[in-house]
Amino acid sequence: MEDGLTHPREWHFLPVGRDRGFFLSLGGMQVYRYSGSGPKWEEIPEKIEMCNNTLIYGDIIEEITIYEDKQVITSGLNIIDAILLGGKDIRHLPYVERNELCQKFARSMNKPNRDDLAAMRCRKPRELLELPRCLAFGICLKSLCDVLAIYLSLFSQTLLKIFSSIIHLGLD
Repeated sequence: MEDGLTHPREWHFLPVGRDRGFFLSLGGMQVYRYSGSGPKWEEIPEKIEMCNNTLIYGDIIEEITIYEDKQVITSGLNIIDAILLGGKDIRHLPYVERNELCQKFARSMNKPNRDDLAAMRCRKPRELLELPRCLAFGICLKSLCDVLAIYLSLFSQTLLKIFSSIIHLGLD
């Protein structure tokens, strides 16, 4: 790790939510989640349709959509990374390539004309060099605080306290 940041363009970050876990699909709407806090895989209450032999890491999000002139809160699945996509093992590929495949997978599995299914998306990772700009403009600040809490060794305690106090000022 001594020279780990000698090529900062090779490092990426991705704002994530709090409801992260592994999602395993056995086909159709048979999707199970393992978050690490429980002893087993649990079927998720959100209606997500994926092809079988898929194992992804992602987070469940809530989205506000307009339906018949009303705001409706719906669920969605953001793909962060993947191990298997439709039976294809992609874990050996570089992260950027895996993310491109995840984006294609999400577009192919997303069914915007089906209101009963949760949306599926894959965020594009940002280069580590963009982190100061994102923090300066407050982009994804709440999600970044979750990431900072995990990677505490990369940031000082003081910086984390500043972010936490900003969130408590009303950005929740």
